[in-house]
Amino acid sequence: MPTRRSLGSYLLLEPLGEGATSWVFRAEHRRTGVAVAAKIFKPAQEGRAERLARFRREAELGASIRSPYVIAIHATGSVDGLPYMICDLLRGYPLSEILAVKGRLDWPHATALARRAARSLHDLHAQRVIHRDIKPANIFATRDGAVTVMDLGLAKRIDGEPITGMHPGGAAALGTPAYMAPEQIAAPASVDERTDLYALGATLYHLIAGQPPFNATDPYAVMEAVLARRPAFPNAVFDGCPGPLLELLDALLAKSPDSRPADATQVRRALGRVRDTHHAPQPSYAFRRRTESVLSSGARR
Repeated sequence: MPTRRSLGSYLLLEPLGEGATSWVFRAEHRRTGVAVAAKIFKPAQEGRAERLARFRREAELGASIRSPYVIAIHATGSVDGLPYMICDLLRGYPLSEILAVKGRLDWPHATALARRAARSLHDLHAQRVIHRDIKPANIFATRDGAVTVMDLGLAKRIDGEPITGMHPGGAAALGTPAYMAPEQIAAPASVDERTDLYALGATLYHLIAGQPPFNATDPYAVMEAVLARRPAFPNAVFDGCPGPLLELLDALLAKSPDSRPADATQVRRALGRVRDTHHAPQPSYAFRRRTESVLSSGARR
């Protein structure tokens, strides 16, 4: 735990949470009083070198991204020899928390959130960045219905550093198996923007069904299913969904990237057509579990 309360232009206030990788504090800018989140790397943890590299990658990429729909990193530095980053503090909830309370969402609510997340992916991809870990825990819904994509610890520039990954039986996973596209498992050097679209499809499936397309306690079993099986769309869960929505979900979860939508804009437009054609009601964002949540999921690891 850092002993100093000063982070350059920012003053540390109360702790907001912690995980395996970092502590997160509420902080404020000394001059303007703007509230932010300060994420500080923990020194003693398993796999420190790899976690530190991801922390620094998140800070570097986050500081370079310009989008109101992607977590903003305002400053970086070190305190007591520990690297830190200053990021947005939003009021709302990661989709994983909403799912933990509600179980699953009706299709209009789920598609509205996915459509907003597609806008976030459009902005990332337009700046030549692939997220590589899109999932409910890394999509944050604010109380006014906006969506922010967060945690860029696995993100990379499309023509940047080499990609390493995991084959079934390998040593270390790069991503979250339930949301990883087949190529992210079998051919990690081939990932592109459509890899994130698969993960968005898996997230949308989870929002509607209450579980991801392939669900098992063993991550290797999940990856094998991702590679070999088609997702099921049980009538008990998907019977009320419009046909075009199911077709889009099926396309997003295609094994081959060439069979998926070409880009996030296509996904956003398709979800908009589903909403407009089927007269989906405006979803309610009246979920109230707590007044505030920190938007870096790295604090929960």
